[in-house]
Amino acid sequence: MYQNNIMYQTLQQSLKKFQSFVEKWSTSLQTVRPNDAAKAGMTLMDQFKLLKAVWTEQQERLIDMELPQYGQALHTEMHKQFRLMEVDIIFLNTARQAKTIVQRKQQLDDRLCKLLEYCETGIKLSQQN
Repeated sequence: MYQNNIMYQTLQQSLKKFQSFVEKWSTSLQTVRPNDAAKAGMTLMDQFKLLKAVWTEQQERLIDMELPQYGQALHTEMHKQFRLMEVDIIFLNTARQAKTIVQRKQQLDDRLCKLLEYCETGIKLSQQN
């Protein structure tokens, strides 16, 4: 279970870095015209790909471990949130109106918070076992 703890902590750190990048990115977006949002957003997808690489690496480590039922459910939910986050980023990159950009960014923030909560849950559960 110690490896699970490390996996969740590593992922949590990467998510926090990505969250910080998203905040900086959205702040810089305020100085960009809405029509140029897609150009500014390309770096967001690049950063997401780095985060996704960390997630993929952690998933590969899980393959070798037998996860308890809670671990399998948590892993499934996290995988789903990563897939949905990728779609959110694509939609955010294609948004043209300021209102839509704000809505898409909020969806992305919500997913990040949910993934961070899942990491925290994983850490707590792995410490209990």
